Amino acid sequence: MAEEQQGQGFVVRDRRAFSRDENQEGTSESSGQEPKAQKQEPQDSQKQKLKEEPREIPLPQPTFSGFLASFFLPQVLTFLGEIPNPETQQRERNLPMAKYLIDTLGIIQEKTKGNLTLEEKKHLEGLLTDLRLLYVKAVKI
Repeated sequence: MAEEQQGQGFVVRDRRAFSRDENQEGTSESSGQEPKAQKQEPQDSQKQKLKEEPREIPLPQPTFSGFLASFFLPQVLTFLGEIPNPETQQRERNLPMAKYLIDTLGIIQEKTKGNLTLEEKKHLEGLLTDLRLLYVKAVKI
């Protein structure tokens, strides 16, 4: 029985989608014709794609403090009208959304009690204090 299974093998089917030009190339190669002009174009476009791709820049190791600073801080400052909206380049205020994000940070503080390093804890407390003060000032205006 084991010998029967070894003799059967398996079949590989390529399910990738190809453009019409690539399919024509494949059929012409099998028929013995080689359109040289068509083969040059994909190579040239591949070279252009390689030139256009940006170089990979090594990213720093992700940290909890970095996450808070890069995700929550810009959004809250935008909703408080402290910095311009990146899409419109204008200062817009959305105080309910700012409050929501600040409250979300408060929940993160509650849920991570006892699991943060001293540095992370101080960073989160400082961030929350600063954002809450900015929110109170924005509401009074």
